[in-house]
Amino acid sequence: MKKYLIKVTLDHFAFGLTIPISVIWQLNRGLNIEQVAIVTTIATILTLVTDIPTGFIADKYDRKLSLI
Repeated sequence: MKKYLIKVTLDHFAFGLTIPISVIWQLNRGLNIEQVAIVTTIATILTLVTDIPTGFIADKYDRKLSLI
């Protein structure tokens, strides 16, 4: 159980680094903070909108179908 908790903690920590790193990268590429916020918001909304239906398809039919 302890190894599982360590793995989950490290996975969530690594996932939590993706947004700050992407924000810094976008700022270095010339976007201002408002543009970065818009891009991040759109990406988050698209992830939310696509994760729920693909999860449903994977549960109901097959995981390979949801990847297609």
